[in-house]
Amino acid sequence: MRAACVVMQRNEDICLHPWLVWHGHLFGFDSLYVLDHGSDDPAVWETLALFSKLGVHIVKLPPNADYRDKGGLVSQVIAALDATGQYDLLLPLDCDEFLVMRDTDGRLTCRKEALHAYLATLTGQSAPLLVAENLLNVLHDPGGFWPCPYEKIIFTRGHVGLLDHGSHRCTTCPEPPVTTRLVYAHFHHKPFARQCEMSREKLRPFVDVENKAALTAFRGTGWHLVENLLKTPAEYRAMMTGGSIHFPELMAAFEALGIDPGFCD
Repeated sequence: MRAACVVMQRNEDICLHPWLVWHGHLFGFDSLYVLDHGSDDPAVWETLALFSKLGVHIVKLPPNADYRDKGGLVSQVIAALDATGQYDLLLPLDCDEFLVMRDTDGRLTCRKEALHAYLATLTGQSAPLLVAENLLNVLHDPGGFWPCPYEKIIFTRGHVGLLDHGSHRCTTCPEPPVTTRLVYAHFHHKPFARQCEMSREKLRPFVDVENKAALTAFRGTGWHLVENLLKTPAEYRAMMTGGSIHFPELMAAFEALGIDPGFCD
């Protein structure tokens, strides 16, 4: 079983290095494809250069690439990879999404052997595969997460389609997706100032990020990021209290790979 991971990123200085280490561990660095959308952060350039030497494929998007067409840009790369016949599974991921799963008994696990064994059972599907569980990180509590409703798509060989902006749906697939036991540990939360900065950058193509009324009324692509810009630091911290679950196995795996479990803090 071979899987390719495709991520589009710009200036992801916090998550990029851990993301590359984790998914390189799972699938091999030569199975990772990074679409760089005009990063201008020297630290990100350094990370990309380092991992390029290890086999990661860096795709520099042209200056006129439109972030609003993220789904189309990612889909083009996935379709090109599928045409080579190299990969059984093609995973569009965001830079803060880390692949893990639930065992048959419902327990979370990030063991490479378990993931590969389960992924191998999914390769015969013609329908898209659905990742329906999303665990949002809790700041200053490494291994602490709480579940949030989510839907993300994975493709099998020979059955790729066109993704929407966030890879939540395939807009051209004739069959409904098949729900899997795969889970994304989603390191979405960053320190408040950085979270607001990143939210503004991602929302800027869709809404006037300096206009509070426009932000409040906005319900388009990326609308979930708006709440970061409308909350106070105290309100932001309060989002991460109560209801969390703990996944110490993932933190131990991170440490074994040299990833700081508190990299988002």
